[in-house]
Amino acid sequence: MFKKIIPIYTGKSLPKEVKVLGAVSFFQDISSEMIYPIIPLFIAYELESPPLVIGIMEAFAILFLTVFKGYAGVISDKWDARKPFVVSGYSISTIAKISFYFVDSIGKLITFRIFDRIGKALRTAPRDALIAYTTPKQLRSYAFSFHRGLDHMGAAIGPLIGAYLLFLETDFRTIFLISSIPGLLGVIIAITSIKEIKGIKVKNIELSLSKHSLPYFLFSFSKASEMFLITYLASYSGISPIKTAILWSIFNTLQSIASIPSGKIANSLGLKKFTILCWSTTSIMLIVFVSSNIFIVPAYLLLALTTGALEGPEKALYLDMEKKTSKGASLGGYNLATSGGKFLSNLLLGALWYKYGSFIAFILIAFIALLGVALLSTYKHSTH
Repeated sequence: MFKKIIPIYTGKSLPKEVKVLGAVSFFQDISSEMIYPIIPLFIAYELESPPLVIGIMEAFAILFLTVFKGYAGVISDKWDARKPFVVSGYSISTIAKISFYFVDSIGKLITFRIFDRIGKALRTAPRDALIAYTTPKQLRSYAFSFHRGLDHMGAAIGPLIGAYLLFLETDFRTIFLISSIPGLLGVIIAITSIKEIKGIKVKNIELSLSKHSLPYFLFSFSKASEMFLITYLASYSGISPIKTAILWSIFNTLQSIASIPSGKIANSLGLKKFTILCWSTTSIMLIVFVSSNIFIVPAYLLLALTTGALEGPEKALYLDMEKKTSKGASLGGYNLATSGGKFLSNLLLGALWYKYGSFIAFILIAFIALLGVALLSTYKHSTH
């Protein structure tokens, strides 16, 4: 049994480029997730601001993410150059994390968070295009899942380091500064180990949304910033900051465990069936999460498994349905739809939470996500 499982988690059948990009994401997510569960605590305890601020901050961050993310893939295909976008994107995010050390107001926090997201926007579609161009179609879902698995693995380690630093009574700003170290390692690997792919002949290099974008847009309402989950755990369930960071680490560990093999499972079951199953479960678990404190932790952990499992297959399904030769343009459209949904979701969730409470806020975004599930179920997808 283990002889079959181990090669899946080591990516034995995948191109070297996928593994290198996975290693870069691994270190970058250690950096990002060291501070991700700490930012809402920093907002609440040091800046003394309500959850609405999280909604505003993440909405503006995702607005810039949406604008840049969509076009980065298109431009990288037009220029036939993807590595510069990947390297500059990771570099900008690392510089932004160093800047968090100097935050003394909400305005500065939002500004640096936006720069961090601009870095993510510049690298995401070109990086995914590198994965798509270097991987055979039958392995594409697995390649995306493997990459995301390493990403989540780093995201599992980061909060543990953050929790340990909190245990040592390290102040928030020092933790922000320390988080830049693994980020810099990721940038070094990106500069020295990523190989550019030239001569990709693509057609229809333009950013566009299609009918396939709408269900992804609607389901992305369920992907509002996980900072809301962290805030709910910490503020409304009596869980301490250190335990919250540990729970966030467990969340990402489960995402990593579920993500890597999900591409192969999805290919066996069918990309569309697998995506619908994960989308449905995620939407329902959001409702369960806020319905009772008895089920909050089980729902939280199941959310980790479903959100980790769906990322690679849903992306591969979108590429299959679009059938464009320009993977950068297709992934740009995918990112535009999903980021647009996240942008509106953060605004909506933050505002509803502030006005009517967390229960109404989570129920509404879960309902919108279920509309996306229903719409996707009506689409035809003949290939696995």
